[in-house]
Amino acid sequence: MPFANLSLGALVGILGAFLTGNYVGDVASQSPPNAVRKSVECQSPRFQIVKTEWHIDDSDGIHLSIVIALRDFAPERLLCLVETLAARYKPPQFVSFDIFSSVHAATTCFPDIPVPDAPNPCPQRHAEYRFNAKTSQRYIEILPMGSPTWGGELTSVDLPAATLRPCRLELMHRCILEIEAPDYPDQHPDDRISARIVVAGVINRAGRSTIAEVVSAHAEDIHGKPVSADAFARNAIANVKTWRREEVPRETPFNLTFEFSPGESSDPSLDFHLPNRIVVRKGY
Repeated sequence: MPFANLSLGALVGILGAFLTGNYVGDVASQSPPNAVRKSVECQSPRFQIVKTEWHIDDSDGIHLSIVIALRDFAPERLLCLVETLAARYKPPQFVSFDIFSSVHAATTCFPDIPVPDAPNPCPQRHAEYRFNAKTSQRYIEILPMGSPTWGGELTSVDLPAATLRPCRLELMHRCILEIEAPDYPDQHPDDRISARIVVAGVINRAGRSTIAEVVSAHAEDIHGKPVSADAFARNAIANVKTWRREEVPRETPFNLTFEFSPGESSDPSLDFHLPNRIVVRKGY
């Protein structure tokens, strides 16, 4: 009996703490193991299985397109969903789930096209789960920019795992669930202009940028001559408004620098240095 050797005064103090909700003790010693286990069980978010021309469900393997609400791509909800589905579809030779935030995307995109300028990209394919019985490889990837990926923004976690955190893309400790790639402005297709735009704002509890404004903006040509930064500022603000972070019970301020540069290769590129900076390189 854990309280057998306590004085009457100590017992009265503990009883008062229980009644006010301030007692912190050894949960495992106070509750039976089943109660502890039940308290941490997850509840899978609602999902829809969408049949496409890539749908496979037979004894050799499973490939399904799953649709969930965008907010359910938050790490804990997504991990619970994947483990629920994996338990439902006992592993054959392979199991593959492509997870989307819209039914339209699930029925129209081609997830295996490997280049960002593919004719049918999947911007709303925000996660995938894979299991291979031959290699025993089992993992999940979070894809805030959809697919094909740019390479530096996805979060990949081998399973089993207790958590999918930290996310590769986070802002103020909130995982980014959806983001469009920021563009180098079309107004300068042939110019080699560099720009630095600082944006500040507020993320609301639903994960959207409700306030976003330019704090400073500077642009110059290849010779160091100042030029208008207006087009770069507009692109930075427009991009921030496409971001969707996970829901939390509070608003969050942010301050983010966009650095635009001409780039040194034929392919455009993105480098994320969150929570402070994004580098956008234009291809030539």
